[in-house]
Amino acid sequence: MVRFLMSLTQSNYNALSCLNLRRLPARLNSEQVAQLTGFQPHDIPMLVKAGLLKPLGGGSRNSVKFFAAFEVEAVCCDRKWLDRATKAISRRSKASPEKTEASLQQGGFDA
Repeated sequence: MVRFLMSLTQSNYNALSCLNLRRLPARLNSEQVAQLTGFQPHDIPMLVKAGLLKPLGGGSRNSVKFFAAFEVEAVCCDRKWLDRATKAISRRSKASPEKTEASLQQGGFDA
């Protein structure tokens, strides 16, 4: 457990240290994208699924996703994109408790 917490802290530090560079690296991971856009890291897959962010390369579903820094910077300055992304996250957040409740009623989770 301690090792997990240490890696989580190191991961957050790496994402934050990226913001202090004079020039961003060409590829950004999900945590770095979250730091730049102001969203949470768990929101990034939702933005990809909504078609608001496009990862580089094909990659498998479970692979680490990278994003082009110039595209991320461009959407950060686009008020309409930020509005659509915020709405997409709030729609997903509202839908999630309903899905969980329905799954619990159907016996989807072990109590």
